[in-house]
Amino acid sequence: SGLIGPSLAYAHREVDLAAVELYLGAGTAFHEGYRAEMPIEEGYEDRKLIYMLYSTLDNVRAFGDTNYILGAIDLVRKVARRWGG
Repeated sequence: SGLIGPSLAYAHREVDLAAVELYLGAGTAFHEGYRAEMPIEEGYEDRKLIYMLYSTLDNVRAFGDTNYILGAIDLVRKVARRWGG
């Protein structure tokens, strides 16, 4: 079995981790298990927003769905607040 995603890429594992958090709402148990197997590098919480925004903008491009557009706007606001923009 397998999965084919529209934003398939060769990228850092944090990109996939951010997508899991964004689309599946991974809880505490998931994060504890993940960190036990693969420690997360310092600064992930900052990079995560950018990875999530990239994924959401890719979905806006591919699907043009209003929910993705609203999600992208929300993430842009979060990025701007995080870095003082």
